[in-house]
Amino acid sequence: MENKSFILSIVALAVSIVTLAVIFFRVTPNSVIDLGTFIGVMTALIGISITFLVGYQIYNAIEIRQKLAEVDRLKSELESANNNLALLKSDVYEGVYSLAASTATKSLKDASNAFPNELIATSYTLDLVHSKDDCIRTIYDLEKYLLLVNHKTIKPEDVPIYMECCNLFIKDIKSHKNYSYIKDEFQRIIKAFYARMEKIIAGKEVSTDNVYADID
Repeated sequence: MENKSFILSIVALAVSIVTLAVIFFRVTPNSVIDLGTFIGVMTALIGISITFLVGYQIYNAIEIRQKLAEVDRLKSELESANNNLALLKSDVYEGVYSLAASTATKSLKDASNAFPNELIATSYTLDLVHSKDDCIRTIYDLEKYLLLVNHKTIKPEDVPIYMECCNLFIKDIKSHKNYSYIKDEFQRIIKAFYARMEKIIAGKEVSTDNVYADID
């Protein structure tokens, strides 16, 4: 940009010098440079100046357009990188909470934590899936871990707090943009979850092999 300004300054200076030189000539009817010549030279110089200015504006407009195109390209690349980073984050967290759910099943006192951990993992799974078929394993794991919530793994007095925590994760899942992929199956699981919690609070036995057996 500085080089262009310098060149334009030189051109403007040259035009000014030529103009001053012409002005200082005596313009008379018998002089070498008469009025017509003077007007012609001035007109030519004005035309040249306008040509340079128009050319510069065109060049400048093209350069600006190229820079805007470059900005758009960089913006698109940045958005793509952010999306990839978000997917990578979801993939990592899904793995972490799925592993936490699986690990909880190794101990009787922690077994009831498998279900809420899998609920959290499900919210991240929905970030990654593209169809209903991608959610089959998630539904299976939720059913499997819900069976572990029984009188041996949770006390009736602990159920209200347990439900309150699970409800937060359930709410997140239901508000997810991809919730429709698991809506029918998930609603059935949650219905079984509430029925199971009511039975545990009431001191009734719950099924250990069919998660949907507790639904009236």
